[in-house]
Amino acid sequence: MEVYKNISIKNKLILIQLITSFIAVLICCILFVFNDIKTFNNSMVENKNSIAEIVGVNAIAPLLFNDKDAALQILTNLKSNPSILNAAIFDKDGAKFAQYDVNKTPFLFPPPGDDEVEDADFIDQKFMVVYQIMKDGEFIGTVMLRSKIVAFNEILINYVKVASSVLLGALLIAFIFSAFFQQKITKRIQFLMNKTKEITSTGNYSNRVLIKEMDEIGVLSKEFNNMLDQIQKMQNSLKDANADLEERVKERTAKLERSNQELEQFAYVASHDLQEPLRTISNFVGLLEKKYPKGGEEDYYRYFQFIMKATSRMQNLIRDLLEISRVGRNVQFAEVDCNKIILDLMAEMEISITENDATVHFSDLPTLIASEIELKRVFQNLISNALKFKNKNGTPRITIRAQENDNEFIFMVEDNGIGIRPEHNNKIFNIFQRLHSNTEYPGTGIGLATCKKIVALHNGNIWIESTYEVGTTFYFSISKHITSSINLAT
Repeated sequence: MEVYKNISIKNKLILIQLITSFIAVLICCILFVFNDIKTFNNSMVENKNSIAEIVGVNAIAPLLFNDKDAALQILTNLKSNPSILNAAIFDKDGAKFAQYDVNKTPFLFPPPGDDEVEDADFIDQKFMVVYQIMKDGEFIGTVMLRSKIVAFNEILINYVKVASSVLLGALLIAFIFSAFFQQKITKRIQFLMNKTKEITSTGNYSNRVLIKEMDEIGVLSKEFNNMLDQIQKMQNSLKDANADLEERVKERTAKLERSNQELEQFAYVASHDLQEPLRTISNFVGLLEKKYPKGGEEDYYRYFQFIMKATSRMQNLIRDLLEISRVGRNVQFAEVDCNKIILDLMAEMEISITENDATVHFSDLPTLIASEIELKRVFQNLISNALKFKNKNGTPRITIRAQENDNEFIFMVEDNGIGIRPEHNNKIFNIFQRLHSNTEYPGTGIGLATCKKIVALHNGNIWIESTYEVGTTFYFSISKHITSSINLAT
């Protein structure tokens, strides 16, 4: 069945027609042979009965006059019929009166009147005929003939030969006709299949199948065309939807770009305009401080200090806000040596490192594609935090390491500072999020938010592992799938 499933429809049709023709012709041949066999049997029975009747009529006189020689002569005349093997005449008492054997070997006939012997029967592959001799209605004897059936076997063999020839001829004719007619059917199916392959390979759903006849294949072709109509309508709808979506994306992108430009302009103007009155306040407070020096009006001096500190903090907040708003603007990605970045930072922060008696260890940092300015700012913020939040009972030790996998570089900045409680791990990267008062540790709470924004710009993540009062390790990743010389102007 597996072989049948995989052959073409053309060959399936031919095979079905050949099998059907074979079975039909075979049944006809079998019926014909059986009919001829029956006819032959009837003819043979009639023939042998006629011979037995002739012998019986001729044997009346020898039986009546007890002339066995005459009876034997009558039987001997049967040698002209080669199919007769044995013949015998019995008297009315069932005693053998005369017998003829073609091979001179006496055949033992069953006694007349035996229930196993009928008027005509096949016994031991031989045909036997029994005829009762009557004279004026009185039974006077019996004739038995035994003949061979070689002629019947020869006729049967001839029948088989003729039937085989008829079968082969019928199959050949059926094959020729089926091949001719199935070509007209399968040619249209093949055309439909080729058209389907053409449409699926080219994606051109405007093609249609030409319909010439409205039989089953014609109906199938019509429905196939209807399906193509539906697909083409859906395809056109998708094209229209995609075009509309692209237009909307362009509009929203343009609006977003305008909003970013306006926001940037606002941040710049706000920082400039907000700092100007702060500078004025700071200058005039300075003049008042000179006019009322320390040791004069003590309350005035304390008030001046509050105003100066608040003004300074406000200036720092505005400055840091301006810095975080500029992250990602006109960023240039290029090949960056992280070892050089750390060396430059150590030179720039030498005073702060020396004042805190800190040590910074690093080695074998990678060279990667990144924004050097932004990446340097991340390291600067993390090192500054390690110096600021140092443990009072020890000197700061800062270790910078890196590892890589198939997709990214992962940096680790480890310190032995005061650490962070677990419940604050996710808060520290939020803007303006501070865990300590400004008196304990001054700052604006924007540094780590800036680091998070820069790392996201490099398709990376930032997280921490920390033990309170033991130290903190900052982790951040930089994607390897960043192309150099890309300008990301937002």
